[in-house]
Amino acid sequence: MRLIALTTVLLLCITSIPTSIADGGDGIHYNGLNLNREPIDSHVLIDQNGNPYSTTHTIADATIVAFIFTRCDDVCPTITQNLKAVQNQVEDLDVQFMSITVDPDYDTPERLKEYMDKHDVTWPHLTGEYNDVSDVWTEFYVQVCQEYIDSRNNICFDEMQRSKLGMDMNHSDSVIITMPDGNSTEYDVNVNTWHQLYFTAFHNNWTLNYTNSEYGHMITGINGENSPEDWSWWWELKVWNDENSTWDSSMDGLDMLNSQPIAFAPNNSEIIIPAPMANHSSVTIVNVSGNIETEMMPQNNAWFNTFVVDMHEQIDNQNESWYWELHTWNNTEGHWEDTDNDMTNISSMHIAWAPNSTMNHMIPTPENMQSDDDHSHNHDHSEYNTLHTTLTFILDRDFAPKISFSGYDWDIDLFVEDVERTASNADGHNHSIPGFTFAIISASIGLAIIATSREDL
Repeated sequence: MRLIALTTVLLLCITSIPTSIADGGDGIHYNGLNLNREPIDSHVLIDQNGNPYSTTHTIADATIVAFIFTRCDDVCPTITQNLKAVQNQVEDLDVQFMSITVDPDYDTPERLKEYMDKHDVTWPHLTGEYNDVSDVWTEFYVQVCQEYIDSRNNICFDEMQRSKLGMDMNHSDSVIITMPDGNSTEYDVNVNTWHQLYFTAFHNNWTLNYTNSEYGHMITGINGENSPEDWSWWWELKVWNDENSTWDSSMDGLDMLNSQPIAFAPNNSEIIIPAPMANHSSVTIVNVSGNIETEMMPQNNAWFNTFVVDMHEQIDNQNESWYWELHTWNNTEGHWEDTDNDMTNISSMHIAWAPNSTMNHMIPTPENMQSDDDHSHNHDHSEYNTLHTTLTFILDRDFAPKISFSGYDWDIDLFVEDVERTASNADGHNHSIPGFTFAIISASIGLAIIATSREDL
């Protein structure tokens, strides 16, 4: 008898998208997503043989890094077979392959070895302690969300993703405020495009000039480029239209739109703006000279959720005898916990602010976490439902991620072309890193949805 449902959600997302559309001087475009990243550091993980293995173990003209996990029985095997085909086509080049698990608690060296034998591949497959592997995810700006869920909601999806997948929309992040008199109020974290823009700008050190009136926030300047007083041009908000795959000028203000892909450009700009990554909240900026920068909205944290709820006035009444203390909800155990972590390092779905004298049990359970179900967990019999956006990287000789391919059904020949170009740069050829075409963006973006079930006996 299946005692409990374990839902593991792995979201792999990237925050640095191509910054321009250009060729490398020879009229040839890179096929994948052009990245502008610093070289990754060396991290020592464990390979399929149980031996220490550094992520910079082998210096090659090009290094290919894939993120997979062995419990995935559809998308990950497809990626592995694709890379096997790539390896056969670039065997005359100096290319290194590497696969890193996003499920290190399950993927032991033995399981990785079985996976490799099954797919008849020989390149290193790496695992390790969770903290060690997660440091590598951070290097690649890859975020992995793995939650144990019974009757609860999937906390790893934003509103747009849940809507597209037909998921329950009643489960959102929340902030609870418990006042000194013991009364508590719970606020849902409803993210609009103003929150999205502000948080993305803050995370990427962009500067924003704006006004705030009864009509909401209006952007007047981005990164020092301010719209002139004569209104000869202004910063125009654009939203992505899925039906016709175009950017449309928005008739609504930032405060009126739910989080979604948005872009800002001078209203008189004729630059073609790249399509956004599917199902992700991104911000694209086209500056006055036509340069393009796109960034993903970072994952919610306690600081952001507090900002969205705008609770500053409500808690701005502490005195010297007490102070406001932050609490986080433990999804696995089903109770509140004290925390000393910085707000920017807390990604809990539910947080609570209360006077420091408030005990955890005095804070009410978040409304959408209340259930009559038994919240105990038995992992011997489990069902795995996995949804993840997959990314495969091409690194240069300095181990800097240069190109990313999204999804699992990318064209092998196009991938090989980018590997060859990256390798040729290492030989001193003068090929600058260009952008990518609109058609490739549309073709390369994939949301892989897997539902797998197993019963451990």
